[in-house]
Amino acid sequence: MSEMDDHGDTLRDPIGASAPAPGAAYLIVGGFAACVFLIFAFVPWAQNADDLMPTIVSLQKLTVYFWGQNRFANLLPMLTTWIRSPEQNAEAQLLLRVVFGLMAPAFFCGLFFQRWVDVWRATLAADCLVLIAASPAFLHETYIVATPYGTALACAALAMALLDRKNADLTGWRLALAEVAGAALLLAAYLVNFSLWMTSIPLLGMLAVLAPSPGRR
Repeated sequence: MSEMDDHGDTLRDPIGASAPAPGAAYLIVGGFAACVFLIFAFVPWAQNADDLMPTIVSLQKLTVYFWGQNRFANLLPMLTTWIRSPEQNAEAQLLLRVVFGLMAPAFFCGLFFQRWVDVWRATLAADCLVLIAASPAFLHETYIVATPYGTALACAALAMALLDRKNADLTGWRLALAEVAGAALLLAAYLVNFSLWMTSIPLLGMLAVLAPSPGRR
């Protein structure tokens, strides 16, 4: 059985038997949905030709990397290539950029919180602070402009959640599925933005040094 805290939330990963309590999950999902709504309602949508290039790539010639480059994999164009309407394809990619951008802080929060329910709460809190304090120009650059950074960090955060070895409740095919999905997301994170290693390797190394050993938990 998973240990429970005072609020009824389980202590580990949001996957499988150790998922957070439904109330906590609904609150977190609702909070992220509200952030998405606020961004679309108050942040300018204006996009230049560079921002629309992923839509052209998705519809005309989908390649692993951006045309003529060997970096910045076309993950979002690949996920939306089945949407053949240019306008709807561009809107779908914009929505994914916003969602991944909001999830990006989870990569850093995951390094400092033991419970993934706390990771998502901290991520939501960070997003709310950014939306309150940042200028519309900064929000536009962060969430609307077609950059790979939010997508890569979000994929890395999800990979961390799936590959978390402290999730003892995952066994058998569920554990195997989580490991395969986590490895795929980690690969996607580095393909989308290989420079992520400059951030992730030092932080993960610091975490490995500072984390308590199993005998001291």
